[in-house]
Amino acid sequence: MRLINRSFPRNQYDGPRGRVYREEEQIQAFRSAHINQAASVHSLDPVAKLLRQLFGNQSPPITCHDISNDSAILVEGAQITEAYLGEAVDFFLKAFYNYYAQYSLAKAGYDTWSKVTNYYSSFFSVHALLRLQGRCITRILGGTKYLVFTYDLLQNQYVVIPIRGKDHVAAWGLFYDLYDRYRHSMTKFELVHKRRFNDNLKPDIETEFRNDLNYRPYFGFHEIWDPSLTPGLIDDYIKTSVSSADVIETLASLATDPDYRYFARSALRLLLVYELLDSIAQANSNIQGFWMERKVALQRFASTVLSLPEQDRYTFVAHFLEIMHL
Repeated sequence: MRLINRSFPRNQYDGPRGRVYREEEQIQAFRSAHINQAASVHSLDPVAKLLRQLFGNQSPPITCHDISNDSAILVEGAQITEAYLGEAVDFFLKAFYNYYAQYSLAKAGYDTWSKVTNYYSSFFSVHALLRLQGRCITRILGGTKYLVFTYDLLQNQYVVIPIRGKDHVAAWGLFYDLYDRYRHSMTKFELVHKRRFNDNLKPDIETEFRNDLNYRPYFGFHEIWDPSLTPGLIDDYIKTSVSSADVIETLASLATDPDYRYFARSALRLLLVYELLDSIAQANSNIQGFWMERKVALQRFASTVLSLPEQDRYTFVAHFLEIMHL
């Protein structure tokens, strides 16, 4: 890992900043990454830590005062690309965890908190997808937020600039800026990454919905005002989440449903992340052991926290285990 330029001008990085990597390029970029099969949450270094160490080792050290939009930092290192892949897996696991949590909450009658938890499943999937494009918004030096993006993902080169805006709004905006121009071999996924399918074309509409549920008076938590609503909410949720046909097709049909669109979208985003990570693992023998260990851990987690009664065997939650070969 090395510093290439500590005063990289904007006119040299503006073009690469907007580049969107195709599915096959994503697989190619990460096919040489190494992650040890025994790697754990305690042994993997995040992108921010690697850059912090690199900046501190310079003479003089790079500080927050040295980084601006007109004087960016250009670095190179396969370790950064590997860190991106590790973080993508980590955010996938968090998205998986929250998707299962929202199901358990909905089944137990916590309708509003299920929707809030479902939001975080989508939000973590968005972070995973950003990292698979070689992007992240992170804090490297103090409390300042930085955008770390690819100058050339295939050459392990990255640019660091400061970025403003609220964390959630910035992440959703960056996601749609990139993935609106993205094409995946499974076109149904376009429902969750193309702007034209998003409500009112607002990138942070799902954040607004989460905020309304939490903070807007009289908007969420109707079940605590009127507990008689709870049995119907549970029944409707289960009926809607049952799929006897192709699960992707069913989720796609629900992605615009006024009541269940956010649940369907979080599921589709999670599956998109899985498909990309699984394709990378199939092309990269260096991470196959690590990826299989994570899948085994997911299976153990699901079997430990979630008991599926007979009537739930055809829900999306059950299908997830099948699609992910768990």
